[in-house]
Amino acid sequence: MVTQTTKTMDDLFNEVRFILNDTQAPYRYSDERMVYHYNTALREIYRLRPDLYISFTNAILSANLVNTYSTSDLQIIDGEANPTPPNPATPFPLDDRLAYGPCVLYVAGRTEIEDDEFADNNRAMILMQQLKAQLQGEGG
Repeated sequence: MVTQTTKTMDDLFNEVRFILNDTQAPYRYSDERMVYHYNTALREIYRLRPDLYISFTNAILSANLVNTYSTSDLQIIDGEANPTPPNPATPFPLDDRLAYGPCVLYVAGRTEIEDDEFADNNRAMILMQQLKAQLQGEGG
């Protein structure tokens, strides 16, 4: 049986933490910094592919806003249950078939590049460049 589930912010952060080898609390990278990079990634996606923010529902064409998120939109914050989580989990705001993977890689790259002690700058830059490459068809 096939089921469809929408990716969430928590899913994205879990994947980013896996890429960064930061899966055990206490985390090396805070959710607050990752949310900051997530918001930047969504704006980069808008800059590169504004068409992903257009929806067509019930014969009505509309443009979606580029939302700004905070840690309060997460179910789990830095390894602990959010005392006032959104209900249900905050969904990834775009078509996850197109933008989710590039967003994961961009957030991982931006997060890693901030940490000079652990960062391999070449790897971080490659991760960040994948956003553009995958959204514009150069490597997706």
